[in-house]
Amino acid sequence: MRQRAERFRDPVTMLSLHGWAGARAFYLGDFVEARDEMTKATEWYHTEAYRSFVEEYGWDGGILAYAVLAWTLWILGYPERARDTCDATLAIAEGTANPGTLAAALAYAANLARARRELERVPELTARCLALSTSWVGPALCTQGWAAVQQGNVEAGIAKMQKGLTFFERAGVHGTYGYHRSALIEAHLIRGTTEEALPLVRDALASCQTLLDRFHEAELHRLEGELLRLRGDEAGAEAAFRAAIELARRQSAKSYELRAATSWARLLRNQGKRDAARELLAPVHGWFTEGHDTHDLREAAALLAELR
Repeated sequence: MRQRAERFRDPVTMLSLHGWAGARAFYLGDFVEARDEMTKATEWYHTEAYRSFVEEYGWDGGILAYAVLAWTLWILGYPERARDTCDATLAIAEGTANPGTLAAALAYAANLARARRELERVPELTARCLALSTSWVGPALCTQGWAAVQQGNVEAGIAKMQKGLTFFERAGVHGTYGYHRSALIEAHLIRGTTEEALPLVRDALASCQTLLDRFHEAELHRLEGELLRLRGDEAGAEAAFRAAIELARRQSAKSYELRAATSWARLLRNQGKRDAARELLAPVHGWFTEGHDTHDLREAAALLAELR
C-alpha cells in the first residue's frame, strides 16, 4: 500500500493506506501510531476524488478512520476529544445518507459510549444501528447486553450478549470478539460467578497473542485481577493488576491504566495499605486534563478522597 501510495498519491489510495496502517496499529495496541495514521486518513476523506469513489462503488470505509480515531483518543486518555470526534463522525455519516456508513458509525459510537460508561446512550445507538444493517448484529447485541447488565438486568443482558457472540462464532469473525466477550466477563464479575468467568478471560488473553486483537488486552488483565480478588486470591489479583498497568503504560493507554490503578488501589485499601493506594492512584488520576465528569475519573476521584 505504501509503495502504491508513493507512486500514485490519489486520495482513495492515501486514505486506504493510512486507514489500514491505523487499523493495524490500533488492533496491535500501538495507540499513538493509530491516532497519527487515522488523523492522516481523515484528511483525505472530504476530497472530491474520494467522494466520487463512494458514489460510484457505494462503499464508504473511510468513515471508519473517524470512528477508530474516536475510540483511540479515549484509550489515550482524552475522553472529551473522543466524544467530540464521535459526534463529528455521526454528523458526517448522517450527511452522507449512506446506510452502511451510518451503521458503521453508530456501531463504533456505541463502543465509545460503553468505554465512557454512558448507559443511557448505548441502547439508542445500538437500536439505530440494528435498524439499518444486519452486518453489526453481533457487536450491537453484545453492547446492548452490556448496558442491560450495568443497569441491573443481569440475566437478560447475559442472554443478549450470548446471542451476539453466537453471531461472531457462526460468521467465523475473530476481530473484536475478545473485546465483546469481555462484556460477558464483566457480567459474571457482577454476578459473582468467577468459575465461569476465569476460563473466558484467560482464553481471551491467550487469543490476544495469536490474533490481531491486542487493543483490549490491558483491560482483560484488570478483569482477571478483579475475578481473582473476588475469589480471595489477593496475590494473583495484584499480579494481574500490575500486568494491566505495565501493559497500559507501554501502550500509552491512560484510560486503561486509570482503571487498573483504581482496581489495585482498592485492593491495597482493603489490605490497610492506604498510603500505598494513594501513591499508586494519585499520579495516574492527576495526569488527566479532561473528562472529569466521566464514570472512571469520578470513581478514581471518590477513592482518592476516601484515602485522604
